Amino acid sequence: LGLPRVTVITTSSTCSASEAIINGLRGVDVDVRVIGDTTCGKPYGFTAKDNCGISYFPIEFKGVNAKGYGDYADGFTPTCPVSDDFSHALGDTNEGMLAAALYNQQNDACSLAAAQAVRQLP
Repeated sequence: LGLPRVTVITTSSTCSASEAIINGLRGVDVDVRVIGDTTCGKPYGFTAKDNCGISYFPIEFKGVNAKGYGDYADGFTPTCPVSDDFSHALGDTNEGMLAAALYNQQNDACSLAAAQAVRQLP
């Protein structure tokens, strides 16, 4: 893709396929910036197995990237921790997570406002 850097906005509900994208890009040396909260941590895959009317979902594999890394069961820690912002519409550049992501892209740093918002969490 020729991408030097990708920014991903995450919450604790960011799981599985989204984490596979983060891990996969990092495996080919793309600088992935994670803005928001720690992801849920699901590097495993499975398909349903039916048995006498009951479906089981045994873990069948752990996804790894090109470097063999797949140990993110505790999720990916954000580059810039930012609380979710429900006071602005999605896509509004004043929305906290998007504003922090844009700031990080332009300044290669976490914004002071984002850091302050995290400190105010209960």
